[in-house]
Amino acid sequence: MTTTRLSRAAAFVLPSVGRLPPLGRQHSGSDAAKPPSSPWLDVKAAGAYVGFCEKTIRRGCATGGLRHVRRGRRIRTQRAWLDEWMLAHDH
Repeated sequence: MTTTRLSRAAAFVLPSVGRLPPLGRQHSGSDAAKPPSSPWLDVKAAGAYVGFCEKTIRRGCATGGLRHVRRGRRIRTQRAWLDEWMLAHDH
């Protein structure tokens, strides 16, 4: 009896599930709706940009070779500054 009740309930409920609107963000296929990306990179993103580990980026900031902005413990840099640093240390 329980399975019969469940199957009847499922038959009643499941067809209506297909008519629900999809969840999540709707993609229009256009990049015009995306917000502009920030020019600032954190240590992890900066390391990924130049192909170095986070420790190397932090070391570059600590020695004064890599331009950066520090707010408390957070370090931010820009792609242009990373490019300058890479060109200055190209051996």
